[in-house]
Amino acid sequence: MIVGLIHHVEYIVILYWLRKLNYQGWYSMDQYPYREDGKKALAEIIETVKALEKVIDKFGDEKISQLVQRVTRLKSPQR
Repeated sequence: MIVGLIHHVEYIVILYWLRKLNYQGWYSMDQYPYREDGKKALAEIIETVKALEKVIDKFGDEKISQLVQRVTRLKSPQR
């Protein structure tokens, strides 16, 4: 399974925070391409990350920040 194909919103949130924190290091994602060609799988991951970064650019910080807050509320235990 290629990274980001199922959990789009969660990856957008992660990439948003990495950008907001001005992270300049490496990204590491669990990928075990049992059925896929490893090089092709890596190329797809890179393209997926670039596409998700374009989503962040398209919507802008304010809307992504609202999304982050909404996702955080949904994932937090309710009291």
